[in-house]
Amino acid sequence: MAGFDSEVEKIRQDWDVPGMAVVIVKGDQVLYAKGHGLRDVAQNLPMTADTLLQIGSSKSFTAATIAALVEEGKLDWHKPVKTWLPAFKMHDNMATERVSLLDMVSHRTGLPRHDLIWYNAPDLTLADITQRLQYLEPATDFRTQFQYNNIMFVAAGHVTEVVSGKSWQDTVREQLLGPLGMTRTNFTVTQSQRDGNFSLGYQKPVHGAVQNIPFTPTHQIAPAGGIFSSVNEMAAWLRMHLNSGQYQGKKILSAASIDFLHTPHTLSDGEITAELVPTGYAPGWFASFYRGHRRLEHSGIIDGFGSAMVIFPDDNIGIVVLANLDMTDAHHFTARAAADRLLHLPRVDWSARALEKLAKGINPHHMDLEPPEKRVAGTQPSHTLQDFTGSFEHPAYGTVTVQEQKGKLSFDFHGVVTPLQHWHYDMFVGDRAAVNALFELQRVQFNTALDGQVSSLQMDLQDGVQDIVFTRRVAAGKSGH
Repeated sequence: MAGFDSEVEKIRQDWDVPGMAVVIVKGDQVLYAKGHGLRDVAQNLPMTADTLLQIGSSKSFTAATIAALVEEGKLDWHKPVKTWLPAFKMHDNMATERVSLLDMVSHRTGLPRHDLIWYNAPDLTLADITQRLQYLEPATDFRTQFQYNNIMFVAAGHVTEVVSGKSWQDTVREQLLGPLGMTRTNFTVTQSQRDGNFSLGYQKPVHGAVQNIPFTPTHQIAPAGGIFSSVNEMAAWLRMHLNSGQYQGKKILSAASIDFLHTPHTLSDGEITAELVPTGYAPGWFASFYRGHRRLEHSGIIDGFGSAMVIFPDDNIGIVVLANLDMTDAHHFTARAAADRLLHLPRVDWSARALEKLAKGINPHHMDLEPPEKRVAGTQPSHTLQDFTGSFEHPAYGTVTVQEQKGKLSFDFHGVVTPLQHWHYDMFVGDRAAVNALFELQRVQFNTALDGQVSSLQMDLQDGVQDIVFTRRVAAGKSGH
């Protein structure tokens, strides 16, 4: 690995990543484990191989936990989920009756992401989110297309709770983390901060400097993306996958389960190139051929953090890169740089390629937002601004509260407050000046009932489905319209 330190450091600096940690495993041996840069910029604290970071995706852990329960005879990959959750219901009746755990963890239920139902909603439980599935419109037919989806992993995690009688977190500890010696790996910001050696998360605005941002609560979607770990502890996870489910002479999972987890069960999205050929999605892993070598990988992005977890099963190589900056692919470039060395492939400067595209204005993480439909000039709202205020509800997405202050409207969704600008008629758009840019240029259309009162608002919060409609909450004692 001569020269790899400087290669990692160059990638880190080129992409303004405050800190990264890398571990590389070959078979049962850790070849490299090191931190680069800082875990806390203000305090000048170094990133180490023991620093805890949000890994962004815990899907492979959920799939492996299900596999362990299948081995115990408590679950079955192929039976309908209603076997264990009789009240389980989705928007699509056929999916309700037939969806299996394998469907859930292979992204083939037809349901798109609908991520805003959980974003910044820490009071939700796995059961709450599972119950809300029935109110979410699918984008494709059941078992016809790949639709990446976090909340189906949440529902799968809830199934493990029901059959084990324990929280998903406790089941993961019992089945995986404990036997693997991953004692510092945990599920909440609070637990990580008690540890001491944890990283802050950072973000770089399109036109600004890198800045520390608050942690986003993820315990409510822990089975999809709610684990904190270090690269030293993630090495055990890689070793178990590379050694047919064995770790230090102990069976964590059977070889048959590992083979099942490493096998694609649905076709996935992805451009086919000479260097990368996607072959499908395995439970918790994207499967592909990378420059001729079979590869399983999963990345993770959550506010302030990014990760890459890569396995080359036939070459007995595993790599994990954790970074404390989101909306960048520096972790991918680092993992690929390591893979090219270990696989003895001609070097490709993946980072330089991306920087070249960036110089041309091509950034996959920062799309230039365009204002919505062409504006109709000279229009006014049909009501006073005060008439648009109040609370509006959706059974899955929750509550939007609209307020008026100093002649301007704003809306609060899960604690994210966005000022609104009038666009035309009864449509408003999210202000570019919002502190949190989540709803920048978001269309908000207010609707009027037959009695002339503002009765609902709608927003295009999910591609591929109809606008999400929030209905005005009627105060107690008043009749609705």
